[in-house]
Amino acid sequence: MTSIERTAYPRFRRAPTVRELREIYTPTLTDVAFVATTARGPAQKFGLMILLKVYQRLGYFPKPETIPGAIIGHIRATMKFEASLVPDIASNHTLYRYHAAIRTHLEIQSEGKHIRHIAAQAMHKAAQVMETPADLINAATEMLVKEHCELPAS
Repeated sequence: MTSIERTAYPRFRRAPTVRELREIYTPTLTDVAFVATTARGPAQKFGLMILLKVYQRLGYFPKPETIPGAIIGHIRATMKFEASLVPDIASNHTLYRYHAAIRTHLEIQSEGKHIRHIAAQAMHKAAQVMETPADLINAATEMLVKEHCELPAS
């Protein structure tokens, strides 16, 4: 089995750079408007914004505990939340609602059978000219991103 580290599958860096934080994880006006109309209180808005920015970067929803503190801190600072504010992303019910809202907002396809079909087609086509598992995974990942599909969580 090919190691995830040998593929282009998106994942967090151990220590994101200041430039990466600024360019990737700084909320846009569109992001702020979406969060403002979807979540109510500060903790909910904070949690939803974290999940939105992380999804925009990775293409899937990671477990909340795997999100680096630097990203959370950057979003907290840019949204001007107090240092003591804890994002509301602990319960499965809340995560389910936030994931559904983000999928709708970003027009993401998340139906498993459809995504598997797209990935299988991409891998079959790539297998005509490539043979390493990492290359096939990269081809499937690239096609899923292009087709606005949610990637399977790693």
